[in-house]
Amino acid sequence: GRAKLSLLVETVEGVSRIDVLAGIDGVDEIHVGLNDLSLSLGMSTLFEPLCGGYLELVAVAARRAERPFGFGGVTTPRLRTLPVSPELVIAEHVRLGSTVAWLGRSFRGPYESRRTGVPSMRSAVQAIRACEQLWLGSSTDELGAAHLELMRQVAIWRSAHMPTAS
Repeated sequence: GRAKLSLLVETVEGVSRIDVLAGIDGVDEIHVGLNDLSLSLGMSTLFEPLCGGYLELVAVAARRAERPFGFGGVTTPRLRTLPVSPELVIAEHVRLGSTVAWLGRSFRGPYESRRTGVPSMRSAVQAIRACEQLWLGSSTDELGAAHLELMRQVAIWRSAHMPTAS
């Protein structure tokens, strides 16, 4: 009884059946795998599912089933190499009521190297928590505006990286 059972939703079929899946006895929490979900949807970046209402469906089902829910893509707000601002991903967690997060693979890289000047993992996690606290103090309108900005940034990235017809 010490281990928790985490339902990992990674396909469009899983999202479409989330009400049934969330209600299964024994499921302790629900997590959305953004990378595999984006592949299942034929999307070009793992942040695109944040724009299409897919996470809203999971968040509502999780609340209805009284299960914690979350998704990945979280990294330190200091990282500026992602298609979208890390602060906006953290804001999405707050907006959707996520209480579970997986660190993005971009989080790991700098902390595995032995270069000098790289912040410690502890300070990076503290920066994530500080950003989360700022968003937790935000209004619904501010979180909505952050969601719109995230959608704008994803659209910009997508238009810059999609092949053009010749």
